[in-house]
Amino acid sequence: MINRSTKQLQETLWSAPNLPGRAQNLINTKAARIDNDQWMGRVDHRFGDNNILTGRYSLSDSVSPRPTAHLSVDNLLVTTFTNIMISDTHTVNPTTILDMKVSYHRNNLQIADSAPGGKEAIEGFITGNSIQGIPLLNSKAVPLFPQWSISGFASPSQTGFPFPDDSYSAYATITKIAGGHTIKAGFEFKHSRNLDDGYFTGNMSFDKVPTEDPQNAAATGNAVASYLLGLPTIARRYIGEGTTAIMRKEDYSLFFQDDWRATANLTVNLGLRYDMSEWPKHRDDLLASIDLGTGQFLWDGHNPITGEGPNVRRGIVEPDNSNFAPRVGMAYRLGEKTTVGSGFGVFYMTNYLWEAQSVRGNWPFAISENFSNLNDRGPVSPVVPLGAVQRVQQCEFREAQCGF
Repeated sequence: MINRSTKQLQETLWSAPNLPGRAQNLINTKAARIDNDQWMGRVDHRFGDNNILTGRYSLSDSVSPRPTAHLSVDNLLVTTFTNIMISDTHTVNPTTILDMKVSYHRNNLQIADSAPGGKEAIEGFITGNSIQGIPLLNSKAVPLFPQWSISGFASPSQTGFPFPDDSYSAYATITKIAGGHTIKAGFEFKHSRNLDDGYFTGNMSFDKVPTEDPQNAAATGNAVASYLLGLPTIARRYIGEGTTAIMRKEDYSLFFQDDWRATANLTVNLGLRYDMSEWPKHRDDLLASIDLGTGQFLWDGHNPITGEGPNVRRGIVEPDNSNFAPRVGMAYRLGEKTTVGSGFGVFYMTNYLWEAQSVRGNWPFAISENFSNLNDRGPVSPVVPLGAVQRVQQCEFREAQCGF
């Protein structure tokens, strides 16, 4: 018996062939397009003889509609980059200069597939087929059908990813010339905000295994037949408030540098920088992990299941406060046309906003479930959420119901 929900999704998302033959019989001739606009403005103003104020604004906005393998689904890529900077350079005296700068930068990357019929069609599909255990809509702004793929076919895509991040920076340096020394010292502060999420809801994969004859597996079975019967092999779902990473972090830096003209031909550079980069924190304290050494679950906010408070520091990971970065270099002039130089430095680069992704979407704030080898002994009983064949337990974040 053909499963009602898989048949309905096939009729909604899958395109009919538009080329002859049984293979490679569909082509999407829609053109991809990129519309990009860029603006930039700058103002420099001098206040007296000792002060220069600079302001700069830049914006790059790109919209790119892109076709997919199926005529029914389009993909949209939107990227917007915004930068605002204000700086002030003040000459304190002939040997001392003070530089100050504040800036804001935003990267906004949005990727999303279209869904035929929009929110109303998705709600009708999920509720009409009694599909349970996955979000009705993971995003009201980007509604998507569940993504069910068939092995060996270019299946319709139903995914979306938002990646906006904002950076606020403040920077100040003072430069002092004293004899043969040019001394520079300063600090930098950076506050970062990042959002990372996936708009997909319930994903399933279908292959030929459920419809194979166990006595003749190599020559039997059909992935399309497994799909139409509603017999997936792999099922995934991500539910809960903690699946969205809304992260915050701060970085602090101090540095000191001396360019020393030791002789007429020799210049020595000495410097030391200190970087303190905090581990990102979730805006709503929804990060969780597990201590592999003790087997203890860790959470940095209120546990909605046990009612306990946090049992680990906010952000979970202890910061590294030992990031001292020395630098040393030299330049020697051999003659009027030849100079040799060398240098050594230690640099600390962090990618914590991406590295911290593993501590989101975990118990007790969310559930990430992956089921494999489903229906691999033949179609004994279909595994839902597919129609009303079997009710899937819906997690309500209570210990008894979720089986934690």
